[in-house]
Amino acid sequence: MRQLHQWLTQDWILLLQWLMTVAEEWEAQEKVWKETWLAEDVTWETSQEKAQDQAQWEHWVCMEAQKQKSVELLWQQAFLSLVTASMLPTAQPPSMALQG
Repeated sequence: MRQLHQWLTQDWILLLQWLMTVAEEWEAQEKVWKETWLAEDVTWETSQEKAQDQAQWEHWVCMEAQKQKSVELLWQQAFLSLVTASMLPTAQPPSMALQG
């Protein structure tokens, strides 16, 4: 009976040692997984921020080009208005009309 008790005790000790080993391995794997996940998450966030910055920059460049084009068109419009106004005959009151 004593020998059976020793075997059972040894079996339980071996089982508990194995469970401790498995738990320690899982803990180590979880730590590695969390570090890997965190690194990938940081990398993904950084790439997303860069993509967003690039998109904002492209939008700003487009808006700046449109603003510049609008200013150029306004200058052309002002110039054409001046040229057109200078070519039109000025209306004179009838009293100032040439008398011949």
